[in-house]
Amino acid sequence: MEKLSDHIFVLPGHDSQGPNPKIVLLTGKESSLLIDVSNDPKQLDEMLAFCKNEGLSAVKFVALTHFHDDHIGNLIYLPSGIEILASKNTARYINRPVTILEKDTILDLGGYAISLILVPSLHAKGCLDVLAENYLFVGDSLYYRQSGSSYYYNPQIAYEMEKKVESIPFGIAVSAHDSPNHTKAEVMDYLTRLAQNGIQNDWE
Repeated sequence: MEKLSDHIFVLPGHDSQGPNPKIVLLTGKESSLLIDVSNDPKQLDEMLAFCKNEGLSAVKFVALTHFHDDHIGNLIYLPSGIEILASKNTARYINRPVTILEKDTILDLGGYAISLILVPSLHAKGCLDVLAENYLFVGDSLYYRQSGSSYYYNPQIAYEMEKKVESIPFGIAVSAHDSPNHTKAEVMDYLTRLAQNGIQNDWE
């Protein structure tokens, strides 16, 4: 478990065994929120046990960054009573009640406010980023959608990505998979090149 602050904990995934993203825990005085639930049941169990054993606030929310199975697969194991927050498009793929986010939303976990931010993305329609303190948890929203050896690219979406991310007040971007963290300056340099020049193969 990686501790980024007194309110932020990250359980690493294991992409070496196939796509398996991190689960992020954000915790306040009254409630906690998970960013994604991954697709390995042991990973979800570990995160929920950590929250309980550390005496942190109960998990009352899950925010889904997008609808791909490696990020939502464990929803079938999620205890009842936890509110799922997602974009309208992501909600289409979920077979349980979902609170649909129609706009960017501030959520107070009890003396600890986070922002749920709807973002355009080349990776999937209806992506959601989460801003907590100086960290922007971007899921896979900065990446392309790949099919075989082909990549999906749309210059208008790339431009919208650049403008949206530029407006978010963060210092460090944290992706869902085994990629290095990036400063906002690094992210903006990449997104500018993406919007102006197309696919950027030097980004991870």
